[in-house]
Amino acid sequence: MRIPLVLLVLPALASCAASVDPGPLAGADPAAATVRAQERQRAATLYRDGLRLARGDGVAADPERGGDMIRRAAELGHAEAQAFVGTSHLVGTVDASRAEAAAYWLERAALQGHAGAARRLGRLHADGEGVPRDRAWSVVWLARAAERGDGEAQFELAMLLIAGENTRHDMAEATAWLTRVAAAGHPDAARYRDAAASKLSDGERADLARHLERPLRRGAVANPDPPLLRFVQQALTSLGRDPGTVDGIDGPATRRALAAFARDEKLPRAEGYVPAVLDRLRVRRRELAGG
Repeated sequence: MRIPLVLLVLPALASCAASVDPGPLAGADPAAATVRAQERQRAATLYRDGLRLARGDGVAADPERGGDMIRRAAELGHAEAQAFVGTSHLVGTVDASRAEAAAYWLERAALQGHAGAARRLGRLHADGEGVPRDRAWSVVWLARAAERGDGEAQFELAMLLIAGENTRHDMAEATAWLTRVAAAGHPDAARYRDAAASKLSDGERADLARHLERPLRRGAVANPDPPLLRFVQQALTSLGRDPGTVDGIDGPATRRALAAFARDEKLPRAEGYVPAVLDRLRVRRRELAGG
């Protein structure tokens, strides 16, 4: 007997929720934009009604039918539904096919700016579940979750920045994330924040102030965004190329170094931050790191 998806994942739903702002369809054909808006509304209705049906909120509970409605909403592009379906594959016994399905749905949600999905996807990359193990790439998704207000991701990212594990060592940014998390009531963040702050130089304190002034991001993941750019810059540097400063800022030095890498790898017509170039860069970085 198949256990309904909703019964498996409802307990984890609260921690997966996030506000997603898809933004306007700039420059889209008006008729196509109308159709897309109707699809979004249909998906939102399916997701809402699917949850009500699964929970029995004011209606007779039917978890299996509710789960089917949530899956249909996910297929229509609803980020919360996609995160829900992805998370459901991580409940109970997780085999290779379920892990791959989780990664697929979580990435679709994360690209729309769903913070919880991005954090979970980062952990899949860190552990090699459903995707090749790539801890440096996992930090990209963890940072995207942190930038969109996920407290768990903010704390984890701060710890990695302090240790310099699979990302740069940056005490100022780590202290900024810990400051945000401590303000939200994280039980351990305040003592780590105070310890990190006590070691900052004057220059790092100025960097800390700038980090704290920067607003959190919302909405879909841009290409390229700062987490991706930092990954590219760090990977190119480790491969002996010169992308300039590892600062998460798109600039001519980074683009030149990435274009030279693509040419040397004989990637046809691959320019800029396209999947073919990024995937090859990840492979070469993993080979250098020993897997």
